Amino acid sequence: MSAVWGAVLLERTEHKKLPEGIPAAFRRHFSECVIDRVEETETESVYMGCGIQYFTPEAVREKLPVAAEPVYFNADVVLDNRKEIGDILGIAEDVAQIPDGELLYRMYSERGEKALQELLGAYAFIFHDAKKGQTDLVIDAVGDRMIYYAVHQQVLYFSSLLMPLAELTGAGLNDRWLTDFLAMDHLFMINETEETPFENIYRVAPACIVRVTSEGLHKEKYWNPERTVKPLRLKNDEEYQEAFRKVFTEAVKCRMRGEQISALLSGGYDSTAVTAIASRLLQKTGKRIAAYTSVPLADYKEKQDEFYVENEREIVEETCRFLGNVEPHYVSMEGVNPWNGHYAGMKRFEMPYKSSLNFLWIPECMKLARLQGSRIMLNGSYGNTTVSYENIQVYFNELKRRKRYVRLFREINCFAKTYGFDTTYVKKQLFGREKKRNADEGKWTSLYRKSFVRPSIVKRTGCDERIGTLNQQFGGDGKSHNQQRKWMMHDLSLRQIGEIAQKNSLATGVILRDPTKDKRVIEFCMSLPFDQFQKQGEGRRLVSRYLRDYMPPHIFAKRYQGRQSADFVYRLALDWDNIRSTWLQQCKDCADSRYVDAGYEYVQLKKEADIEKYSQMDLTRHVYTQMVLEYEKQYAKRRGIPADIPTATKTPLISVVVPVYNSEETLERCVDSIRAQTYHNLEVWLVNDGSTDGSGRICDSYAETDNRIKVIHKSNSGVAKARNAALDVLNGDYVGFVDADDFIYPEMYEALLENIRKYNVLMAGCGVECINYEGENITACSDFTFRYRGAEMLETVLGYGRRTALVSISVWNKLYSRELIKERRFMEVQKYEDLEFTWSMLHEADGGVFVDRPLYHYEMKQTGLHNCKYGAQEFREFLLVEQKLLQLLKHSDRIRKEGYHSHLAYYYTELLDWLCGKKGMLEFRERCLGRKAMAEIRTDMFEVIRNESRMGKKERWIRYVSLYSTGSYDLLRRCQSMVRRYRRKRK
Repeated sequence: MSAVWGAVLLERTEHKKLPEGIPAAFRRHFSECVIDRVEETETESVYMGCGIQYFTPEAVREKLPVAAEPVYFNADVVLDNRKEIGDILGIAEDVAQIPDGELLYRMYSERGEKALQELLGAYAFIFHDAKKGQTDLVIDAVGDRMIYYAVHQQVLYFSSLLMPLAELTGAGLNDRWLTDFLAMDHLFMINETEETPFENIYRVAPACIVRVTSEGLHKEKYWNPERTVKPLRLKNDEEYQEAFRKVFTEAVKCRMRGEQISALLSGGYDSTAVTAIASRLLQKTGKRIAAYTSVPLADYKEKQDEFYVENEREIVEETCRFLGNVEPHYVSMEGVNPWNGHYAGMKRFEMPYKSSLNFLWIPECMKLARLQGSRIMLNGSYGNTTVSYENIQVYFNELKRRKRYVRLFREINCFAKTYGFDTTYVKKQLFGREKKRNADEGKWTSLYRKSFVRPSIVKRTGCDERIGTLNQQFGGDGKSHNQQRKWMMHDLSLRQIGEIAQKNSLATGVILRDPTKDKRVIEFCMSLPFDQFQKQGEGRRLVSRYLRDYMPPHIFAKRYQGRQSADFVYRLALDWDNIRSTWLQQCKDCADSRYVDAGYEYVQLKKEADIEKYSQMDLTRHVYTQMVLEYEKQYAKRRGIPADIPTATKTPLISVVVPVYNSEETLERCVDSIRAQTYHNLEVWLVNDGSTDGSGRICDSYAETDNRIKVIHKSNSGVAKARNAALDVLNGDYVGFVDADDFIYPEMYEALLENIRKYNVLMAGCGVECINYEGENITACSDFTFRYRGAEMLETVLGYGRRTALVSISVWNKLYSRELIKERRFMEVQKYEDLEFTWSMLHEADGGVFVDRPLYHYEMKQTGLHNCKYGAQEFREFLLVEQKLLQLLKHSDRIRKEGYHSHLAYYYTELLDWLCGKKGMLEFRERCLGRKAMAEIRTDMFEVIRNESRMGKKERWIRYVSLYSTGSYDLLRRCQSMVRRYRRKRK
């Protein structure tokens, strides 16, 4: 086994050669790997390096890379069928002395792609033929090893590590990879098999050849067991047992070529099965196995559970006593938690990861094994997918699909008896009415659940479609056995496990070998009938029945599972205050994250300080989300991108518009608060809208004493026209609005402008100090600066964003760039003038900033908009504004369809509130809206009502009725209200 790296010039001409500095860049990154010997070869057009690791005895004699002009060859390889290869090559008597790299080179040189069908083992190799002008990049069938590659300026770069390629090609971050990583709210890290966190850097997929020429890339799969594996039909279980034991024993045996063998051992089926077979094989030679087990911290108090064991020490010790030649070693990692250990984990893995505690104890076990002389470590991480696979629902589905009803009912009874369920309950679960598919399936909450991914990038990258496809492919219990067969060899799972194993191998000098992931084992499991995995109330039969006499009996005595990383939460709790404080600060520092909705995460962390209120998945989500924030920062630092956008030298002018109408009691307080701003480059436009009190005189007196204040006197025509009058003449680069009966805090405009310039956006808003009708302060702010991208700000107003309470439709707590406003003006209506203006700003702004500090003081008034009675004129204005907004939302390509439906539902409810119980109002609605517009609303509302998952059946039916008869709708609502009052009275 080795680390491989290099570069190949794709266009070979007389004057072209590889760029300078390539070898040095690779050496710098690989210098931190645990490598026994480095070999290199270099010409003007080809450079290859190999970091050889002595996992097997033959590796000491390895001579890589091979330079046999015109052929160059480099490999990272451990072969498992060396004898068969020797027979094919006609060198059976000498094969024991030949290193794996040389065998692989000879096989591929002589037999080409045909050799890939005959090779078994873990390998990744590069075969460059300069004469043909082509380079083949190949990895093994199950993805145990891997190669990253990139083509940049007619040079092919390849490497076992990712970062050298990112440095040499100057690659940017890959939006799709990082978005999917965050959005998949489970422990999957990848949603496809070739992309990486960097743009245009890929990895070769399992069982794939990537052929690179100056003309481009050609990819081809050379192993597809779904097509080639034929069903295995044997006479009885005894024959299946014999066949399985032969295949599985050989898979374990061929992985034990080292002097000292170790194993990862838990109390579960898979690792115990692998260790048990290895133990039997080594007993013949008197050798022992060192077994490594993760255990909780010494002072951790285990939780008693009927189905789970949190400390597997006793189980492992009993296993070791039974097997006889297995020495247990326990790893507790004192002082390490998933957060303080992630720094080393990210450096080792070169990207964010999810199973954060497993990423720590597995390499720790490998390091200890290396210190004790072992270079090969066995494990069974893929066993749940192959040798110990079971899914009772799939088994029952197959019996039902094949119409084997007598056997199905017999199996149900057997299953219920074995696992202690009531038979009726099991039948009800299987044959009861199928649950109606969630109408919200495919939307935000079902796809991404609690993830902190930034919503705007989900739509832009097509993440929702990819995750929806993944959920349909692998989600739920309704799968067939054929679907499960596909999962046994699916590239996603093979890639993720292989990538982690290789990175740990390079970091520790120990190789993980997994017999449950062997190519022959996968093909064998795929060939089995569906009832070999589950039958007669017995699950995981390949291990529990066919290996029963090999295994310690206590493994089958109790029906429990080991809970790895059981002390995950406890480890974090020991330093929780510091960890939470670090996360909160990083959210603040990274509010502008391209991928993470840092504001949403900040709010969730701020909301709950008690770690006991967080589940393990909640904390895991925070850990890997914070890793993404760090990954972005590290990338910016490497590229020399400044954290903040530099401010321009010019000091912008802010124009503040204050409409004034009969406000003499509050006007001075308002204007004084503007004059007291810490940002001084202001002009203030006081628009006296025909006031009949002393407001006009107050405006003029301010203009006489402060040359920043300008006054416009006009006849009364409403706040919209007053603001428009100022917009026509103001000079500012930025525009703010303040109502004359409110006031602002001194740092408001400085804070808003600072964030506009820092994040390079066109608008910003701030929190509001709100005083209710009783004079109570009902302000609730988080003291966080939220960075919105794309249409996220608009989504919050629409009601389907994550922070609907933050961004309001009001104009007075915001600062707008003049570039954004352009020639846009307020609709000249008496009410709702803020609505259309703010929405159009939010739609055009492409994001913005929200400073969640109470910098604007607002007092609710009994005479305000929310308390006045509406007449026909107000209703017409409401229709005018809302129809304009609905058209904007319906035809916008910047928001999801749910946004339009969400606001349409609000609009329709408002219409119903207007019209119910008023004689003749239905005709008034038809007349005001127009029949065509009314028909469009009805059509769209059908879809809204049909798809609204939160609406009950009765509510949905009442809404349907309302589309045709407002009077009937009103009658049904009144009946509902009467029933509710009656029930409350009864109680």
